[in-house]
Amino acid sequence: MIELLKEILPSFEDPNIGYVGFVLTIFGLVFFNVAWTYLMGVNLYQITIALFGVKRRREGPTLPPEKSFAIIVPAHNEDQVIAETVRSLRSVDYPEHLYEIFVVADNCSDETAVRAREAGATVMERYNEDKRGKPYAFEWAFEQIEMGGGSFDGIVTIDADNVVSANLLAEFNNRLLRGEQVIQGFLDTKNPNDNWITWSYAMAFWLAARTYQLARYQIGLPCALGGTGFCIATPVLRQYGWDVTSLTDDLEYTMRVLLHGVKPTWAHSAVIYDEKPLSMKASMRQRLRWMQGHWDVASRYFWPLLKRAITKRDLAAFDGAIYCISPTRTMLWSLTLIFAWVPFFFPEVTVGFLNVGIWLGVAVIGFYVIYPLFYLSLEKVELKYYVRHVLTMPFFALTWIPITWLGYFRRKRKHWDKTEHTRSLSIEEVEASKRAGLR
Repeated sequence: MIELLKEILPSFEDPNIGYVGFVLTIFGLVFFNVAWTYLMGVNLYQITIALFGVKRRREGPTLPPEKSFAIIVPAHNEDQVIAETVRSLRSVDYPEHLYEIFVVADNCSDETAVRAREAGATVMERYNEDKRGKPYAFEWAFEQIEMGGGSFDGIVTIDADNVVSANLLAEFNNRLLRGEQVIQGFLDTKNPNDNWITWSYAMAFWLAARTYQLARYQIGLPCALGGTGFCIATPVLRQYGWDVTSLTDDLEYTMRVLLHGVKPTWAHSAVIYDEKPLSMKASMRQRLRWMQGHWDVASRYFWPLLKRAITKRDLAAFDGAIYCISPTRTMLWSLTLIFAWVPFFFPEVTVGFLNVGIWLGVAVIGFYVIYPLFYLSLEKVELKYYVRHVLTMPFFALTWIPITWLGYFRRKRKHWDKTEHTRSLSIEEVEASKRAGLR
């Protein structure tokens, strides 16, 4: 073994290598073996699960409306979009006496409350400068509903810029009647064709719906809450509370209920159309908030979830733990990308770095070209729009690198940067565009 290493590894006394070259060579061997083993292991795990999203299994029949719902819509200065959101919710195909819409006008200085009332919602005005943001507004609204004697079977949260499919509550009703307790609807994009940024968001969400959410649901693994369009059975909220403190309340609550043995599930046919940012600046700010929150949650929930997975042989907790640390893949990919340039500056260093460029090329072609083509065809995305994905998604993916690193170093910051919403589209306009092949 020693003789083999002597043949593979150059000596730092070799004038053609030098001390720096020797150190880089050793580092290359160690780093790429560890990094690629981890990346290939995690990716193989995810790809294997994604296969179960290829064929959508048949679900049972639609059950008669029985469950009642409180729909909470947190809104901070959303007077440009709130009316269409409320109108969409009032148009769902579900008995009116079985649901009520509560718009929480949270520290508003505009006409949000007026617009929401005019559209037919019950408006709850809240002013608290110390506790601002959607998580606080949602928790406060639930407490007010409970104290006011409201009796609902499920609590649904919808963002103030969303519009929803008519079957939203019927699908949640089905899930609750079948014993599911935390349910996430299909997160789609309201404005995918505005520009390449919104299109990149849309493609990423469509892929995640098939390869992550649906696939996991069909084999009994936990799905992930997505910030809007989810339903929580009221007994779960009463028993475990809300009480989330991170910038990603959806992720934190997902991990909280997993620690208690409750698996979030998926309603593929219940569609929520969410507005995506129009500018790269707004997109970077939004995704940085997501990453700050993700790292914050990972630092607090990874080890407890892993402990539960081992001590209780809980595969759902293990899957949640893996999801917690998923941004580490972006970190390792970014380091790999940087180290791929080493041979250009140190031509004598080849061990560990030699084939990095080739492997990166294979990974890019596989992940951004072949993989999406197959899964997006299942969601009936037209080929011409897939071509747009191939041209723009790699660049969009690269923007995740600085966001992921910066999010890690800012994980303890809790300042909420609001994303501005201006695209006031009706559910009829959104679904007509979808039927016309524009998704």
